[in-house]
Amino acid sequence: MRYPKVEAFLDGLIAAARKDGYVETLLGRRRYLPEIKSRNFNLRSFAERTAMNTPLQGTAADIIKAAMVRVVRDMEAKGLKSKLILQVHDELIFDCPATEIPAMLPLVREAMERTVALKVPLAVDIKVGYDWYHMEKSE
Repeated sequence: MRYPKVEAFLDGLIAAARKDGYVETLLGRRRYLPEIKSRNFNLRSFAERTAMNTPLQGTAADIIKAAMVRVVRDMEAKGLKSKLILQVHDELIFDCPATEIPAMLPLVREAMERTVALKVPLAVDIKVGYDWYHMEKSE
């Protein structure tokens, strides 16, 4: 394997799930996996894949949710009229008056990059446009 530490990490997640009966996201949300000890190969295999996937994708979901809460709180505190209208995976879509875009750019970046402290910092791309199709990088 090209990345043996990744393989060891994933194997460790499965082993921990077998031992504890659950896996956790970085923020502590648990996914219980009773099927991890099943004699049924298909059920056990699904639980093993879930044990590997949940800490990664579940943590991403936790981070985006925490960032959404923070950005809305910060928008309200500043009295902005902008609205968070949609989340698509790791993207947040806002409806902003043009006059608020200069205030929204740093507010959103701060919320997305710094809501959860990680060893490797998150990097955020911000785009602005009349609609989703016509987005242009704002940086």
